[in-house]
Amino acid sequence: MPRGRTKTVCSFCRRRRIRCDMASPCGACVRYGNAHCDIPPPKPPAPDVAQLRARLEHLEQALFSAGDDMSFHEQVRTTPYRNSLGLRHLGSFRWLALVSMDTNMFELMQRLWPWTKERIKREREAERTEREGSHEAGDGRGGGQSGDHESYREGFHESRMPLTVVGHSAGDLSALAPQVRAHLPDKKVLWMWVDRYFAAVAPHVPVLDEHTLRRQISNLTGARVLTKEPVHVGTIDLPDVSVWGVLLVVLRLAHLSLYTVSGALKTQCVYSSAEDLEYMAGAKIGPRAVEVAYQCLAYHDLAAETGVDVVQLAALLRVHAMVDPDVGSPDVRNHTFSAILSSLALCRWLNRDPGKVFGDSLGARTCQLFRKIWFVVLDMDYTFASFTGNIPMISRLAHDVVSPQFSPEASNLANARMDAAVCRALNEQVDVRTLLDDTLALSGSVARRVKVAAVEDVSARLRAVSVELMAQDAKYRAEGTPNSVDAFSHSIRFHRLLQLSYVSIAVSTHLYYHYVRRRDFARAQREWLTVVTIICDQLLPHVPSLVDETADAFKGAGDLFTGMHFSHNASYGFLVVFAHYLDYRAHWSRVQNDPLHMSRLASASEYARSFAALERACTSVHTLLTLLTRANNAMSMRYRFHKKVRAMTAKMMAVCEPSFYASCSVLSVHAATVEEHTELSESVERASRAMGSVLLESPSPVPAPGPTVPDAPPDALLDLDYSPFDTNFNWISLEQLFSA
Repeated sequence: MPRGRTKTVCSFCRRRRIRCDMASPCGACVRYGNAHCDIPPPKPPAPDVAQLRARLEHLEQALFSAGDDMSFHEQVRTTPYRNSLGLRHLGSFRWLALVSMDTNMFELMQRLWPWTKERIKREREAERTEREGSHEAGDGRGGGQSGDHESYREGFHESRMPLTVVGHSAGDLSALAPQVRAHLPDKKVLWMWVDRYFAAVAPHVPVLDEHTLRRQISNLTGARVLTKEPVHVGTIDLPDVSVWGVLLVVLRLAHLSLYTVSGALKTQCVYSSAEDLEYMAGAKIGPRAVEVAYQCLAYHDLAAETGVDVVQLAALLRVHAMVDPDVGSPDVRNHTFSAILSSLALCRWLNRDPGKVFGDSLGARTCQLFRKIWFVVLDMDYTFASFTGNIPMISRLAHDVVSPQFSPEASNLANARMDAAVCRALNEQVDVRTLLDDTLALSGSVARRVKVAAVEDVSARLRAVSVELMAQDAKYRAEGTPNSVDAFSHSIRFHRLLQLSYVSIAVSTHLYYHYVRRRDFARAQREWLTVVTIICDQLLPHVPSLVDETADAFKGAGDLFTGMHFSHNASYGFLVVFAHYLDYRAHWSRVQNDPLHMSRLASASEYARSFAALERACTSVHTLLTLLTRANNAMSMRYRFHKKVRAMTAKMMAVCEPSFYASCSVLSVHAATVEEHTELSESVERASRAMGSVLLESPSPVPAPGPTVPDAPPDALLDLDYSPFDTNFNWISLEQLFSA
């Protein structure tokens, strides 16, 4: 080559007369599998040039990040009603957002729904056939019936379900009609209250299906009008008596949500104007309406037959009406809905006498200690419920919810240590609630955008607190057999860790899709690996302890609270991992079906390494999906909620045929980031070792709660039977989030 001239095109491109990009190797050689591109690699830059380039890149990144913003509601598609297959979740971090942002998941749900709809149709046909057969058999016996009988009506969820009527006769309904009529406002106010219920109340208590309930109310009261027409209540029939009860509960809750902490009417609200608030408050619906509603709901065991827990909600409202509103507790005087929920829980647990549950052997100070313990658990649960609400403005400060502060009152040393642990847990919960409030504030309204740097900062704070809790959990497990104080502290920490893990997964998921839309695949990969690390290090290692046969003093709380929140994490994590698995499999399918695939594997070593890394990534993600599936299977033996989760995940895996991957659009897989999966495989291996025997397909059945550990220190709390809490404390059932 003559002196001073440089090579402008490689020999491969020159012979074929194609454009060469002068890279080393060039793009054409990589594309067509030429392993001998003769473009020389560039010389390494001088140290000062490399340092200057690094500083410029850092400055560019800082300037770019300073103006970069995102929205938690961006590119969220809406699906037709009931086409989401129950994947709707509460709040800004709802699962529907994940399904809507991911093209592959959205397409999978569209394929999954017709298959499920056919199953529902077959079940309805079978029920109709069985019902007609039993009806004909009843006619053959003469048709007369007395005592318990069954009536059929369209249920609150997907199908027509039998409602068993017990202990009542049809003649008792004649006295209910005038009582129901006395508590109903005119149609205009009634529908305004129904709208307010689904805007301000239903996000906290997801036990009623909005579309079905509105249709049921329309059938009873007539079409919606804007005039002050009275509601006609004629003869109440058995199929509709429970609907009247549900309507009265809805109206009572909507009425209570109109007032502030001091009992005064609100002057401003996100959902209603001041004029609407004043107009709605003009019509009163008092506690007596709940008594009538309870009589209506008593005809049908809705909680058992349809899963609707409005019966328990009505019972809580009855107890709430018995509490003197002039007592000193600010939680009782607070008439905003967040505090109403807390008051209802306090009325059910804290204001009842623990001595009546556990016997007369408990003293007054021990009963007070029990109230403190259950307040901590309830406060944590409602803190998390407020965070996952549909209303972004929910916070402890916005609703004036003040947690009562207790002073140590104990009759012996053991109870004094427990009291100190309870007070310490309350103080620590304040910091966690502040962190959750800061995270929730970033989600903003639908039209609001926030700085990505602020979201990343909150995500880092969430992970830092989670790491600290994991260290404390490891120390607790290494110390051996604990006493009741340590067991209580561990239960609270684990519950708090599950809350933070759920929020961290949600925030990292939104950051992941934000970076994918910006085509910043390196940062997207970082957020994806963060989600995997949380699942493998903070969730899956705790599955053996959750399905362990031994019970401790706080297993009654753990069975409900930790089990329920673990299911949220496992289900949400499964969707995140499954969405990424679709991307990997789609990318792998396209590469595998390329006609030049085999020739490239043989001729280009770089291509072969990239394809091998892609296969390893597919294997690792599939292993993680297997771990999550088997964790749900093991948990379903103990927790009812996981049975719905297992059914949902099984359907997703069944409907996703190999042909589906070939048609998927590759959303997030980028060739430059596929090879960076060392951390992924290591995290999955750690989770596999931690789960251990839980990987078995048939986990051991769950026994009854065992006795106290013999070598544990004597403590009054360990000598008590906590089984009543396990069976009674289930007033908010989140199983209806899944319609699988």
